[in-house]
Amino acid sequence: MAPLVSQAVSVRDAVDSNLLNSAQSEGLTVHGIVGSYGGTPTTGFTSIYAGPAGGSITGRARIAADVNATNVGELGNTALDANTLAGSATRLAGGAGISQMNLYAGSKGNNQIIGESGTNIALTSSSTNGSSTSKGFLGSVGIINADPFSNPFKTLPAVNGTAAVSGLMQGISQLSGSSLAQTINGVAQSDLSAFNLGIAGYDVSISASGGLTSIAGTQTSSKSTSVAGSV
Repeated sequence: MAPLVSQAVSVRDAVDSNLLNSAQSEGLTVHGIVGSYGGTPTTGFTSIYAGPAGGSITGRARIAADVNATNVGELGNTALDANTLAGSATRLAGGAGISQMNLYAGSKGNNQIIGESGTNIALTSSSTNGSSTSKGFLGSVGIINADPFSNPFKTLPAVNGTAAVSGLMQGISQLSGSSLAQTINGVAQSDLSAFNLGIAGYDVSISASGGLTSIAGTQTSSKSTSVAGSV
């Protein structure tokens, strides 16, 4: 049986430049394979069956965004955040390879369950005469039993997802993020938070010769600069 493969790719650019009192606010998420959770052990998770004898499952998510706000007046704000400038939990950015699924790959031979996510986000806020604020909350997950972007501050569901494969289960997540706030005469503030997981929230059964790999790599930076003002 041919492998079951689902792939989602998102490339997003959002740029405002040389605007008076400009503000840029974005919420960007992308999923490779996404299911749902009914909230109880009986309703459980959405399931995928690849096989029954041989079959693989692959979910990939890629997101890249460059979010900018530039002005010469009072405010220069970029918000890509679980908390917007007003304080409500509404926006964040990231990708998930596989989420909220029971995963049943082939039970014979060498098969694979693979969830991959790559998140690359750059935030820049610039102001000449006013304050400059850049805030970001980023996430990247290979395989997880929850929706990582509905409310990332909550714990995982009490019930684990199930994953079974004859062969390899692999969750790989790479996150790169930067936040820069810069101004000449005002106050500059930069704040960047992130979460990154390879595999989370699963009971895993691997038969025959196989293996389990979970990798999460993160690189982030947050910087604020002001020439004549403060940071």
